[in-house]
Amino acid sequence: SALEERGVTVHVAAIDIGAAAAGDQLRTVLRDLPPVRGVVHAAGVEAGALLLNTTPDDLRTAMRPKVAGTQTLHELFPPEQLD
Repeated sequence: SALEERGVTVHVAAIDIGAAAAGDQLRTVLRDLPPVRGVVHAAGVEAGALLLNTTPDDLRTAMRPKVAGTQTLHELFPPEQLD
């Protein structure tokens, strides 16, 4: 990939980052890696509904991995650690 051509090593961790145990799961993955310098947070839930038809529960389900995942990543990666 273009990133790898520039010397970047890419690792993918498929974790439900919005789950309560996500921090511990990610810490386990990170133990085997060199220091992390960047993170792509692409959490999402495919709901398939138009906004007009979205219920409050649909919105909570879609937003949980985004919001809780952002908090988990913030706790695991201090701002000065990432490029």
